[in-house]
Amino acid sequence: MLEHFFILTCVVIALIYAYYRIEPLLERLIDKNSFYDKLIYGLIFGAAAILFTFFRYESDLDPVYSLSYAATVVGLVFRGSTVHFISFGIYFVWLYTSPFFTAQTPILNFISIAILGYIVYLIFRKLPIFWLSLLIISITKMASFITLDLFTNHVESSILLYIFQMFITIVIICIAVFEIQHLTRSRDLNRYYEQRTYLDDLTGAENRRSLNKSLENAEGKLSLAIIDIDNFKRINDTFGHIRGDQVLLDVTHRINRLLNGESSLFRIGGDEFVILFSGVSKAQAVKKVAEIVNNLEISVEDDISENTMEVTVSVGLANFPKDVDDYKKLYEAADAKMYMSKDAGRDTLHY
Repeated sequence: MLEHFFILTCVVIALIYAYYRIEPLLERLIDKNSFYDKLIYGLIFGAAAILFTFFRYESDLDPVYSLSYAATVVGLVFRGSTVHFISFGIYFVWLYTSPFFTAQTPILNFISIAILGYIVYLIFRKLPIFWLSLLIISITKMASFITLDLFTNHVESSILLYIFQMFITIVIICIAVFEIQHLTRSRDLNRYYEQRTYLDDLTGAENRRSLNKSLENAEGKLSLAIIDIDNFKRINDTFGHIRGDQVLLDVTHRINRLLNGESSLFRIGGDEFVILFSGVSKAQAVKKVAEIVNNLEISVEDDISENTMEVTVSVGLANFPKDVDDYKKLYEAADAKMYMSKDAGRDTLHY
């Protein structure tokens, strides 16, 4: 009893993990929330149930509580009742018609298990996925055990002993799951802080540390553009630092929209940004930066004084290998070009 329940629970955990890994791929291929979607998922979980029948854990219990039941339960808690009954129906037909396997469970008992699992799901479906799966398996398994004990000679051990075994198993599993969750949260927290070291706190763009790392790992053609907001000190002095911070956020958002995910944006301090164009020609990088300069379309205004100021940028761009022979020299070369734009009257690009 104890071994069977423990193995069944381990299979549920494995199936939940597998589903989380496969679901993103399936959702790209299937129209979500359509009947076709439910049919496909029902076929998948039904096929999994059939497959697990060949690897069922041998015990004195009824075959319906082979490993196959784990597949139908996971289908129920993740995809709902329609998928559950489709997968159970597929498994039901195969179980009672297949020449490879002789079902020992009365059909009525088999159907009752499916319905009981669905009722437990309806009552407790707000629980987290794992605990809901465990609860469905525990209650339906308990009901089946009691039924077999009362109406057949199939079960030899007492119900109280079985309840005690199941309770001990659940306690052990809970301790293991809580420990896994603790380790997972610690790992995710460490990963979060590691990622934050490469991001700018205000804008969320990548920072100077990330830029240095990108330049160290650079390969092939690379263009670096330095973008400096014109008269940013004047913006802060006229409209205040809160509006100045908002300008930095607006510039970050606007540049990212114009880049459309094709290049990396860095804020390396103050009002200075850097864009890295990897694997494209210098002409293509210049064209993209010119589009940014000409389409920034950001203004800052003061509702009280009615002062308004258009935000413009000065940009310098350098390319490896056309302008420099070392990636480490790209920033210096682009910085010199940017100051040429400042000297030329701002709101322009030099390359």
